[in-house]
Amino acid sequence: MTEKDSESTKRKEIVKIKPIERGLSGRICNKIGRALVRMFTRFEVRGLENLPASAPYIIAPNHETYIDGLFVSMRLPDDHFAKFTSLAAKELEESRGWFGKVIMRVGRGIPIDRKGSALQSLRISIHALEAGNILLIHPEGTRTPNGKIGKIHDGCAFIAQHTGCVVVPAFIDGGYEIFSRHMTWPKPFKSFGRRRRLIVTYGEPMDPADYEDTHAMTAAISAWLHGMDANKEVPREYTGVNLIQKEKQEARAARRRQQEAADEKLRTAEKTAETAREKNDASSSAPSASPGKDTASSGKS
Repeated sequence: MTEKDSESTKRKEIVKIKPIERGLSGRICNKIGRALVRMFTRFEVRGLENLPASAPYIIAPNHETYIDGLFVSMRLPDDHFAKFTSLAAKELEESRGWFGKVIMRVGRGIPIDRKGSALQSLRISIHALEAGNILLIHPEGTRTPNGKIGKIHDGCAFIAQHTGCVVVPAFIDGGYEIFSRHMTWPKPFKSFGRRRRLIVTYGEPMDPADYEDTHAMTAAISAWLHGMDANKEVPREYTGVNLIQKEKQEARAARRRQQEAADEKLRTAEKTAETAREKNDASSSAPSASPGKDTASSGKS
């Protein structure tokens, strides 16, 4: 098989990977999910005027929960929501039970192999946008373990640069406190009868033509997300499992600092010992006094 034939085969395989359609079950679950979010949280959306008039485009939010796609898409116009899709690990469909299947259908998930080729995921994303979809991409790549913004990767900007699609950055404020990766079930109440706040903010679209290259656009996305995080309105809370996780992380960090201190102490001791050995070697190799002089001195006396 020639290189050209191999590339053609790969493209055909990518074309076959399409979003899982919502169907009746997905639409019903989406309506139920939206109703529950409105009922059990103080939900607010800002920046709707920043959404492009038509597809395709990219929505790039921070990644706080399993159901960020539900939060981000709740106030999209109906014709936009119909085209809303996202990349999702195929394990959600295959091995996460009914909850995984619901997430895949509500979000029109495109199943990908997380352990597979990163290049293939990029190609699938590009094809989804070329097909006229609105693609959800988390620039961090994974859910935050501690509520903070993680490293922003180049994938989102790369896809935008290669499709010409604008990126709408989005910030989810309060999602971590409601349903972090450490929780089995959502916790929308601070206390009895007190609902938690949840704010989704859409930023101004970022046109890839305005940036010199992928790295420059990634830096702009990162700056926007970190700027929003620095001015977040929902106080970061570490309670319950979040607190346990934070304590574990702090304990690991403390152990790491202790180990680094011990390693530094050992290196200092080894360096001191090495210096002492070098001095000893230098003194032992120094020439002794001349025998002739000693004899002469003896005869004179």
